[in-house]
Amino acid sequence: MANTHYLSVTLSEFQKDLVEILVAMHQKNLQTELYGLKDDQSAAAASKSQLSQHQHYAYPQLSSTQMTYMFDSHIRNLANHPCLLVDHYMPRQFLKMEPIARLIQSSGKFNVLQHLLSVLTNTTGTDSRPLKIALVAHSIKELDILEGLLLGQQFRLKRLSGTSLCDEGHVFVRQNDLSEGTDTGTMGTVGSNATGPMGDSSTSSSNKSPQASSSIYTRDDYHYDKTSRAAGDTDSRNWLFLATTKHLLHNESLLQQYDTDLILAFDPLLDTTLKSIPVLPSGNTIPIVKLLVRDSPDHYIMAKGLANSTNDHELDYKILKESLQYFLRYRKVDSSANDDIDYKRFISDVLSASDDKHCDLPLRVDDELTDGDITAPQFYTDFGTRKDIVASNTVFNVKNYQRELMQRTMDRLQDINTQFHSNKEKLVTRQLLETERQNKLDFLKHDGVGVNFKSLEALQKEQLDSEKRLERVTAEHEKLGRRREKLMEQVTALKRLRADAHDPFKLQGKITEFKEQIAKQKQERNQLLEKNFSLNSRSNELRSDYQQKSADAAARSLELASLKKTQEEALKRKNGPLASQLNYLALVQTQASLRDEASQWAEENSFLSQYTKKLNELYETKHTTKKPVKQSKRGSGRYRSTRSTSPSYV
Repeated sequence: MANTHYLSVTLSEFQKDLVEILVAMHQKNLQTELYGLKDDQSAAAASKSQLSQHQHYAYPQLSSTQMTYMFDSHIRNLANHPCLLVDHYMPRQFLKMEPIARLIQSSGKFNVLQHLLSVLTNTTGTDSRPLKIALVAHSIKELDILEGLLLGQQFRLKRLSGTSLCDEGHVFVRQNDLSEGTDTGTMGTVGSNATGPMGDSSTSSSNKSPQASSSIYTRDDYHYDKTSRAAGDTDSRNWLFLATTKHLLHNESLLQQYDTDLILAFDPLLDTTLKSIPVLPSGNTIPIVKLLVRDSPDHYIMAKGLANSTNDHELDYKILKESLQYFLRYRKVDSSANDDIDYKRFISDVLSASDDKHCDLPLRVDDELTDGDITAPQFYTDFGTRKDIVASNTVFNVKNYQRELMQRTMDRLQDINTQFHSNKEKLVTRQLLETERQNKLDFLKHDGVGVNFKSLEALQKEQLDSEKRLERVTAEHEKLGRRREKLMEQVTALKRLRADAHDPFKLQGKITEFKEQIAKQKQERNQLLEKNFSLNSRSNELRSDYQQKSADAAARSLELASLKKTQEEALKRKNGPLASQLNYLALVQTQASLRDEASQWAEENSFLSQYTKKLNELYETKHTTKKPVKQSKRGSGRYRSTRSTSPSYV
C-alpha cells in the first residue's frame, strides 16, 4: 500500500514568464491541436516556408504532434527548474558549488526543497540513527543541478544515477557489513573501492586509466590531503541518495540495499508500486513526498488517476492534450500554496505516518476559471516594456525552434536582469541615504551630543569660575576702596598739618589735641584689658566647672550602665527557671548594699566637690593680692583663651 504525500508547489515569476514564451511559440499549434482551428493562409505560408527552409537548411519541419510533445516536455522541465529548459546548460554557480539565492528562488520546487532540507538536517530516524533519504529526479541533468545545490550542506551524498560532480568520499556501510564491526560513520576516501548496488564503483576509482591500473607499482590509497577521523568520532549526518525515475524502473534493488527512510520525488508521476521502492513490515511502502506543481499537467493526470501509461497511443495523446488544456486554462490563477505550511510538522507527520491529510490535492473547478483566450500569452510581470508578447507564426524545425526559444528566453532574462540591476541601484541608493541618515543620528547620539554636553559642562564650569573670580575681585576692590579712602583722609590731614607747620599756635594746638586723643585711647585700652582679664577669669571658672561636671557625668554614666546591666541580669533570672528565682532575695540584699555604697560614694563625691571649690576660692584670693596693674598689662600673654581639658593654674 502506497504511503504518498503531496506538497503543492507554485511556479516562480520567472518560470511563469518562460511558460508564456512557450505558449507564444506554440500558440498556433495549440489552437490546432486543442481546438481544431486552422488558418488556410497560415497553412500556405507554412508550406512555402517549409520548402524554403528545406532548401536552405535541410531540416524537416516539426509536425503538430511533435510540437505538442515538445511543449509538454518543456513545461515539465520548466516546472522543475528554468535551467532545464535549455539543453546542455549548467549554471556556473552550481558547478562552483556556490548556488546563489536567485537560482534557488527561480524555481518553486527548489525553494520548497530548501525548506525541507533545513528541517531534515536536524531530524533523526528511530533510535537517533541518521536518516537515509532518496531524492528522485526526472533526468541526469536535473540530478546534476540538485547535486550542485546539495554539495557543501550538512548531508552525506551518494550518487546512484549518473556521475558525481564532486566525490566527497562518503562510504555507505550496509547492514551486512555492520556484523563485521565496521563503523557506520566512517568517512571513506576518494578512490575507495566501495561499489554501488549495480556492482559499479561508486567512487572515482572506477575512472582509473588503463595505464594506471597496469602499472607495476601498487597505488598508495592513503590521501595526505584528508585528515583521518579519530577513533570513535562518527559522522552522524543524514544520507541523501540521488537517483532518477528511469533508474528505479530498471533496477529493482536500487534502494533495497540502503534501508531508505524517506523518498523526496521531483517526479510526481513516480510509480509507487515499483519493486525498487522498499516496503515496511506493515505492508506499506516507505513515506514518499512528491513535489507537485499546482494546476500543472502532472497535477491533472494524478488527480484523474491516469498516471499509468496505456498501450493505446491515441488515448495517451488525448490524455496529454487534456492535461495541457487544463494547465493553460488555470495557469494564470494566483495561488499561494506554501504560505501556511509548517514544514517541521509536515516532516514529523510523514515520518511517523500519523497524518494523511497531505495525500490528496483536488483539481480546480470552473468557477475559478479566468476569462479570455487560454492560448493568449502574457507576461506575469511588466518591466516598463509591453506585457503582451506576440505569438510566433514561424514554421519551426529543430534548429530555428531552439534558436527562437533561446532568443526569447535571453531577451526576457535580459529584461529581468536590467530591471533587477535598476532596482538594485535604487535600493543601493536608498541604502546609502539611510546609512548616511543613520550615521548622522549616530553622530548626534554619540559624538555630537557627547561633545556638546562636554563643551556645555566646560562652559558652565568656566562661568562658575568667572563668577567666583568676579566676587573675589569685587570684594578686593571694595576693600582697596576703603583703604584708599582712609589713605586719602590721612593725606588730607597731613596736608593740613604741613600747611599749619609755619604757625606755632596752630601747631601747638594740634599737638595738644593729639596728646588728648592718645590719653583717651590709652584709657580705653586699659578698660578693655581689665574687661578681657575678667572675661578670661570667668572662662577659666566655667571651664573648671565643666570639667568637674563632665567627670561626674562620666562616673554616673558608668555606674548607670553597670546598674542597667545588673537590672537586666536580675530580670532574666527573675523571669527564668525556678532554680534562678531562688536567688532573688540574695540579689535584693545585694542591691540594697550597693545602694548604700552608692550613697556613700555620693556623699564622698559631694565632700570632695566642696573641698575643691574651697581650694579654688582660696587660690583666687591669693591671686588677687598681687599687683593687679602689672597683671592686667601682661594678662593677655599669661592667660590662655583657648579651651583645655585640664584646669590652668597661675
